[in-house]
Amino acid sequence: MKMENRKGISHIEIILSFVIFAGFLIFLLAIFNPFRSYNPSSVYLNILERGIINNISSKVDFFTLRLNKNIPNCFYFSYDMGLKNVSAKDKDYNKVEAKSILAGDKKQITVNGVGDFYYIYGYEGFEEDNINQVCKELKKVDDYTIGLSRTYDMVSFTKLLAFQERYNSDYTGLKKELETTQDFSFNVKDSLGNVSLSVTKNVPKTNVFSMNAPIQIVYNNGSFKYAILNIQTW
Repeated sequence: MKMENRKGISHIEIILSFVIFAGFLIFLLAIFNPFRSYNPSSVYLNILERGIINNISSKVDFFTLRLNKNIPNCFYFSYDMGLKNVSAKDKDYNKVEAKSILAGDKKQITVNGVGDFYYIYGYEGFEEDNINQVCKELKKVDDYTIGLSRTYDMVSFTKLLAFQERYNSDYTGLKKELETTQDFSFNVKDSLGNVSLSVTKNVPKTNVFSMNAPIQIVYNNGSFKYAILNIQTW
């Protein structure tokens, strides 16, 4: 009886081992999928997307500022933001006057607005406001608190226009810089699908591959806009 039970257990162990092994093989096939077809168009599109985004992107610094006591409308404070120009918005995202000057190794940022909460942005392309009035200096410990701080990669509208000009004037050189041998075109659409900027060559009617990439555009006047970058290659 014991021998028969042992044989039964051995059969079960063999079956379980086979099931586990088969399951492991299925898992590997699902992950690596050696039968998956190779699609060169996705490679070309990814190369183009990376190259275009690198050419038209800029760093935008951001932090929040809260005033801890009643402060006059115009005030200034020191903050390390390199050599970037600044733009400011109130708590309702309405633009308020802002400018900066280099004071030693820090930026002296002046804001002329109403309220106790502001969004401060730093970007080299901002057109700063001209504030000609005496403003109150803030002391960090007593007067204000710096909150959330981030650095974002955004599409610079200025660089986007320069890239468009480069496409139209030096297409061959631009392709070499982007490390692609494929012809390509691109356009920028707003949230409603309206094309706001477009460059194109003689696009064939067949064998054209395309992709959409969400972007956020920063403008020199301090505004921001979400859009879609559409890239085509053939």
